[in-house]
Amino acid sequence: MEQMLEASIQFAAGERDVALKNVVAAAEAEDKLIFEYGPPAIVKPVWEQAGEMLLVAGRKPEAADAFRKALKRYPNRRISNEGLKAATAL
Repeated sequence: MEQMLEASIQFAAGERDVALKNVVAAAEAEDKLIFEYGPPAIVKPVWEQAGEMLLVAGRKPEAADAFRKALKRYPNRRISNEGLKAATAL
């Protein structure tokens, strides 16, 4: 969560490339977490946040991939589904 917050601050400050690099690194680290009894309670999946940031940055194909990764781990999340729809809209 700390990495997510830091990336959000960097993104808002205009350091988009650094922020996107950091949020993707955080998402990849989250992918490596192992849980035996279901996913941990989270506020927002990191891939979802990465998708939102990529979408704002105009990087739709990468945003779509990020939302798909979020949905793979957290199926049927409304925000991720809406993000994927926005990222794949013509």
